[in-house]
Amino acid sequence: IGLSSLPDHMKSFKKKFTEEETAFFRKHVLTGVNMLKNQKFLPREVLLIVGGHHEMMDGSGYPLKLKADKIPNLVRIVALANEVDMELYPLNRGTEPLNIAQLIEKLPRMAGKYDPKMCAALATYLEDFILSNRVTLDDGRMAEIIWSHKSYKEPVVRTSEGEIIDLNKITGLAIDNY
Repeated sequence: IGLSSLPDHMKSFKKKFTEEETAFFRKHVLTGVNMLKNQKFLPREVLLIVGGHHEMMDGSGYPLKLKADKIPNLVRIVALANEVDMELYPLNRGTEPLNIAQLIEKLPRMAGKYDPKMCAALATYLEDFILSNRVTLDDGRMAEIIWSHKSYKEPVVRTSEGEIIDLNKITGLAIDNY
């Protein structure tokens, strides 16, 4: 929310900010809170999340430099989710996006800045998801399940070539091996 108030040249992240630019950039958190504080329909927790999503467990975050026991769980979750999003989809940060395997490898190192239990839980979830969603189609192609629902007989898969296939709509193609 607060990022929308930044000038375009600060949304790029391609260059390193000066100290003044960094200080100005960090104000986006409080700007976001101020933009939302009079919205009566929003729960109080939303303001906590918007205001704290850059706080870090070691106290190096901003704007309040809160440490572990002072950061609410909802804020911890969103802070980690925000960082994971930036790792997977860097949006002009000048860095290459990580794939899921690289993210799993990096999560233990992120545990100093983000909640260690949440980092471990996310790594476990992602490992289980990756290991349990790889399949072989009966035509020999490798694929991964990207969506399934108990209401549908077959899942949607993405082949190693990137083709998305809804197995409910394709006749003559099925999963051969999980």
